[in-house]
Amino acid sequence: MSGSTQGKLRRLVQADVQAALQLSMQAGWNQTADDWSMLLQLAPHSCLAIEMENELAATTTLLSYGMRLAWIGMVLTKKEFHGRGFARRLLSEALKLADQMKIETVKLDATEQGKPLYEKSGFRSEQPVERWSLNRIGCDVHSPNVASTTWNDSDPEAFGADRSSLLNCLAERNPPWSVPKAFLLGREGVNTAYLGPCVSDSPQTARIRC
Repeated sequence: MSGSTQGKLRRLVQADVQAALQLSMQAGWNQTADDWSMLLQLAPHSCLAIEMENELAATTTLLSYGMRLAWIGMVLTKKEFHGRGFARRLLSEALKLADQMKIETVKLDATEQGKPLYEKSGFRSEQPVERWSLNRIGCDVHSPNVASTTWNDSDPEAFGADRSSLLNCLAERNPPWSVPKAFLLGREGVNTAYLGPCVSDSPQTARIRC
């Protein structure tokens, strides 16, 4: 549906990446253009947008891990379009897609700003999100080792669903640090580097210097 106040609901596409990057940067988030492109590569049919007068106004993504789990992300609205219900509309459409895909569980990470919207949509808090940082001037996230072809075999048991497509995309951008039954991925961000996902069978294995 389109209109002067409702905007045009459509799929997010690769041509939107730079405009989408501006939305995440406006919100102070750390995603890069490569992160946006990766989501569109992995979920081309469930990344959604609202367009206002040929301008990207809002976004939401739904990334599925088989039928067991899907993750909603990138719930963003350009500041001048706040208060028009765009995030609520996109979230509703994403949940409809999840139903059509017969996804068992849908999860997301909630900011304090977004929490009331998610609670009204039926989401319930599972656990707090902790963000840790370490200032390492000149730190390079590039991995020094080459992982084996089975580096992520332990992930389905640890994560509870199959996210191998996501992990493989991340590994193409930056090879993982890995030892048997443990791995760590890293990548660049707009403001700071990321560490993770990380999986290990024990604290002792996690402490090994690759």
